[in-house]
Amino acid sequence: MVPQYLYDATVRRPFDSPLCLGDNGASMLVCNAPDADFSLPFYADTVADLARNGTPAHRVAISDYIHRAPPGEAVGFVFHVARCGSTLLARSLELTGDLLVLREPGPFNEVFSPPRSVAPRRQILAASMGWFAALAADYDRQLAVKLPSMAATIAGEVCDAFPRIPALALLRHPHRVVESMLRDPADSLSWVLSSEGTAKFARQLARSPSGSDEPLARWAAVWACMVEELAPLIEHGKVTPLLYSEVAADPTSTVRSILSTWIGGTVSLESEAAITDAARRNAKRPERAFDIVAYRNASRLDAADRAVVDAIVAPAVDRLAQAGVELDDE
Repeated sequence: MVPQYLYDATVRRPFDSPLCLGDNGASMLVCNAPDADFSLPFYADTVADLARNGTPAHRVAISDYIHRAPPGEAVGFVFHVARCGSTLLARSLELTGDLLVLREPGPFNEVFSPPRSVAPRRQILAASMGWFAALAADYDRQLAVKLPSMAATIAGEVCDAFPRIPALALLRHPHRVVESMLRDPADSLSWVLSSEGTAKFARQLARSPSGSDEPLARWAAVWACMVEELAPLIEHGKVTPLLYSEVAADPTSTVRSILSTWIGGTVSLESEAAITDAARRNAKRPERAFDIVAYRNASRLDAADRAVVDAIVAPAVDRLAQAGVELDDE
């Protein structure tokens, strides 16, 4: 089932879709896109599709972008540790027909993703939510946002800036996340391997046995940094934990619970069938082979690899346990 977006073309705004930042954060590229396909896996895919279709876009000064933004907020945020089913969860939430779930939308992705540090960050995020919430209303939906994974490293700042928005943290065992990153590195790999990435995760990376800083250790350090930020927020009730294993085992019940909490909504039988089908198809996707040069071709971490990962992530795992969260090594 593909979500049927019914755009309200009677609404007129200067633009309805913020695309991405420009001029080192001094402007925002925007467009009017009533035919945008928001069912694609990531917002970047939607933007690329608009470009292929020749949708005209223009830049507005960031000050105008902020000051002209309509009021509005998301009904929920999804933090995640990457490779933990967040894209499938976003898709499943959208299949209910009640939410427009933006997957790492450009303005959010660029503000949070390294090595960028865009000012004024909070104002850009608040304005972006206003524009996107208005767009969601044009489709008779409410806005939810799956944040980029790096947003988890500053989750406290996000929660403080938007205290009324309920937030989830989708978590998965570090062994499985690191394995996935090694099979298919994220776009941020070059930054994670850079001197700036080393500085960002230096405290976590210092736990690596014998000072190892190979990709395995760096991805483990990234996971630890995210979780060490999220754990106290979970403990104090600012973020609700959600395990990958729970979503995989029963995606329909997961979506039903989230929808009830966020908007008091229910899930129709048609949507339940679509969610189950999406999960089934996702589970059948073939795994890609490892493609990091000189890294051994194995489907699972061996004992030595696990020892490196465990040494780096141990404090983060312990902190999660203090918050009442035990991870399943599925």
